[in-house]
Amino acid sequence: MGRAGLRSAYVSMTCTRGRLPRGSRDLRTARNTFYCYAVPFVWIAPPEQQTTTGVGMWISDIPRIPPDSVDPLVKNYHWLDMDMALFGAYEHDVGLVVLRDRDGGVTEGPGFNVFALVDGVWRTPASGTLHGITRRSAIELLREGGARVEEGPLAAPDLRRADEVLVTSTAGGVIPVTAVDGSPVGAGRPGERTLDLRDRYWARHADPAYSTPVRYDD
Repeated sequence: MGRAGLRSAYVSMTCTRGRLPRGSRDLRTARNTFYCYAVPFVWIAPPEQQTTTGVGMWISDIPRIPPDSVDPLVKNYHWLDMDMALFGAYEHDVGLVVLRDRDGGVTEGPGFNVFALVDGVWRTPASGTLHGITRRSAIELLREGGARVEEGPLAAPDLRRADEVLVTSTAGGVIPVTAVDGSPVGAGRPGERTLDLRDRYWARHADPAYSTPVRYDD
C-alpha cells in the first residue's frame, strides 16, 4: 500500500499451481506461481447504500459445490457455481446471491458470509462456507455486545423470515441485507443491530490495538 500510494486499498495474495511444461499433463511438474497486488478498496456495496437502502439477496436453486469436492475452508476461486447463480439473481434485478448445499442449507455467496437474526439469535452457517476473517470479527463483536451467535445450519426458510440479515466480507465489512427473494427483511431497511455492528466493526479497524500503520514515502 505504501509503495502504491493507496490510502484505502484492497490487498490480495494468490498462489496458483502454475503452468505445466509444454506437452505435459502431469500436475506434479507444474511450477507454482505466487503473486500479490494492491488496488483501490473494493466495495460489494458502497457505504451510502449500506446505511440507507441496504442490498437485496437471492437464494439460488443452484447447489454449492460439495465440500468433499472443493474444500471451502481453503480460500479459492472455484466459483463457476456461484457465477452461474449470479446470473439467476441478475434476472430478478438482485445483486447478491447465496447458494445452498445438497441438504438445502444456506452456505455462502461469492466472497461473503451470511448472518441472520432468527428468534433473537444470530445464526451463520458453519459448513460449506469459508470461515472468513470478517466473519470471525463479526462473531467476536456480536458476542462482546452480548448477542447470542450460533454457528451451524441455517435453513432457507429461516433466512427468509429473519428479523435482520447481513453479509460480511473483506470487500465492504458488515453489509445490511434488506430483501431476500424479493421480500423485505424486517421493515425493509438496514436493521439497528446490523448498523451497530457495522459501526463497531469499522471502529475496530481504526483501533491501534488491531491495526498496523502503513508507512508512506511522504
